[in-house]
Amino acid sequence: MKDVFEHIDRYLDGELTAAELERFEEELQLNPELQDQVKLEKDMRALLSDEDWILANKAAVADSEEGKRFKAYYQSTEADEVKNSIAAVIADRKNNDRRKFIWLSIAASFAVLLASTFVIFKDGGTSDLYAEYINKEELPSMITRNSGGGILDKAQSLFDNENYKEAIKNFENYQSQSEVINPLSYIYLGISYLEVGAYSKAKNQFNLLAKSNTLQSEKANWYLLLTSLKQGNRREAQQILNRILQSESSYHYDKALAIKKALE
Repeated sequence: MKDVFEHIDRYLDGELTAAELERFEEELQLNPELQDQVKLEKDMRALLSDEDWILANKAAVADSEEGKRFKAYYQSTEADEVKNSIAAVIADRKNNDRRKFIWLSIAASFAVLLASTFVIFKDGGTSDLYAEYINKEELPSMITRNSGGGILDKAQSLFDNENYKEAIKNFENYQSQSEVINPLSYIYLGISYLEVGAYSKAKNQFNLLAKSNTLQSEKANWYLLLTSLKQGNRREAQQILNRILQSESSYHYDKALAIKKALE
C-alpha cells in the first residue's frame, strides 16, 4: 500500500518517468480501486490548496452574509487546524497500514461534504474547464464521399458514438498501416485517449500533430492545454497558456485567454 501511495503522489506531482507514467495509466484504466484512491488524493489536495478555493461568483460574496461568514471561517485558525490535521493524516499514511487509509477516507469524505455544502465558493476545477472547452462538435469530419467506409470511417463513427476504447483500436490500426497519416487522426485519437485517462498517449498524439507540418498542426497547443486541464495539472496548463497567448493569431486565442482568467 505504501508503494501505491508513493506512485500516486509522484503521478500527481508529474514525477513519474515516461515509462512509469504509461504503466501507471494502463493500471489506472483497469483498476477501479486505484481510480478511487487517485480521485481521493486529488480531492484532498484541492481541499488543502488555498489557490483552489476561489469564488465561482465573486459578486455573490459581496452580497451574501452567509458567504462572508463561510469565507471568514475558512480563513480562521479553527479551519486551519482541521486542514492541518487532515494534512498530517496524509503525511502519516505513507508509513502505516490500510487502517490509516480508512481514517483518511473518513476525513476526506467529511471535508468534501463540507465543501460541497458551500459549492459556490469552490472552483469547479480544471476538469470542468476541460468539459466546457473540449467541444468535439467542432472537429472536421474525416468521412468523405469517396472514403469507401474504410477503417478511418469506422474509427470516427465509434468516436462519434463515444465508444472510445474501440475507436482507439481502429485509429491505432489506421496509423500503423498508413504511410501517409491524416493529421486529424492525431486529434481524434488524442481525445479518445483523454477520455479513457491515457494522458501520456494523448500528449504523444498532440505532439505528433505539432510536428505534422499541416494546417492542423497549429491546433496542437490547444489540445495539449486541454490535456493538462483534464489531468488537473495547473502548472503545465499555465505554461501552455503562455505559449498560446504569445500571439493573437494562435488557434483559440480568445478561449485560451478566458481559461487563463478562470485559473487566476
